[in-house]
This record gives sequence, structure tokens and C-alpha cells, in this order.
Amino acid sequence: MKLILATSNKGKVREIGSIFLGTSIEFTGLDTLTNVPEIIEDGITFKDNAYIKAKTIYDFSGADVMSEDSGLCVDYLNGAPGVFSARFAGPAKTDSDNIEKVLTLMKDVPEDKRTAQFRSAFCLIIDGIENFFEGYVKGRIITAPRGSGGFGYDPIFVPDGYSQTFAEIGDDIKNSISHRAMAFEKLKVFLLNKYI
Repeated sequence: MKLILATSNKGKVREIGSIFLGTSIEFTGLDTLTNVPEIIEDGITFKDNAYIKAKTIYDFSGADVMSEDSGLCVDYLNGAPGVFSARFAGPAKTDSDNIEKVLTLMKDVPEDKRTAQFRSAFCLIIDGIENFFEGYVKGRIITAPRGSGGFGYDPIFVPDGYSQTFAEIGDDIKNSISHRAMAFEKLKVFLLNKYI
């Protein structure tokens, strides 16, 4: 069974492919297609955007597709940055700029009001049928970045039950408790039960 991942990130394709090593499921990225249409992520939820990505590529290629969308939702900021996580400080801004904007908006916010969660949604389209898998991890936003691992908002997010940020905790632990891991585990069980 072959699945197209709606991403141009070869690292992500390798990472997901390695999880299914030894099964009959094979993943390829958008780099295996030509003249791929632009994907306009204008949904209001992660599920919406995951669907937009998967449906755009499914309609274009006719092949089975999987996509993912995720981000940080801060309670004090009414769920922001949310679907705008990657471009919260502007379209050409860096992870550091995005972190700085969150910390500026949360300046002087007390510890008990710094709750947040990372959320992830996968959309899998097989034979034209859409399937969704979501996951989340709760935590809190600290007052200054810590750690050099991870990416995005990882240096300011401490998951519940831990004292280290996602950027300090190490990939093995992060990949076992993260929002993406929770959603992906559901997707993996679905695929292995139904198609293997």
C-alpha cells in the first residue's frame, strides 16, 4: 500500500516511514509529483487545514493521501496562535520571532494562567473516504526559552508532569507524549487493523 504525505519535508517522510518499517505501507512525499497545485491553508481549525492539504493532493493525484496540521493553543490568548502558529509574528518570521511575540503578549501573566496545549490533526483519505485522528498534550508557557532541541514553540512549552521544556526533554520522551504522537498512534492502529 502506498500513501502520499502532503508535505515536501523529506525528513518528515523518512520519520513516518520508519514507524511503519516492516509493514506493507510505503510513504512518498510531494517531491514525487510534478506541477503540484498550491495548497491554501485557510481553515479555522487544525482539522480543517489537514483536510484541505489532503483533499487538494487527493483531487490532484487520485492517490491515497495523508496530511497533518498542528500548533500551539494558549488559553490566556483565547487559543492563539492556533492555526497561525507557524506565522504568528508574520509570514516571513522565524520560530524565535513567534516565541518572542507569545512571551510579549504574556508578560506579567501569573503562573496559574499560563496554561496551553499543543494540538495535532491528521487527515487520511483512502478510496475517497476521509478519516481524522487528533491528539493533544497539555502544559504551560514559561517566561523565557529553555533548551536547544525541538523546533517551533518547544523552548517555552513545559508539558504537564514534567519540569523540562519540549526543547530540553529529548526526542525519545517528546515523541512518546507529544500531540503528534497521540494522533499518530490512533492513525497507526487504524491503518494496521484495516489494511495490514
